[in-house]
Amino acid sequence: MAYLDVVIPPDITSEDTSGDVMVPEGGTAKLICRARGYPKPVITWSREDGNSIIIKEGQGGKRKG
Repeated sequence: MAYLDVVIPPDITSEDTSGDVMVPEGGTAKLICRARGYPKPVITWSREDGNSIIIKEGQGGKRKG
């Protein structure tokens, strides 16, 4: 008896994914990334400068992502 797990590499769906975005300081940006694969891809956002990404939540709350 054997077990075979077929892995499918991530495929980023470019038509549903954000490209380069420039936003003025204090502005808001909505970033979207859609990918498929097996196992399901995990998408992680990061800044090129290594600083934290501030995620604004409802009711004026925010957290570092």
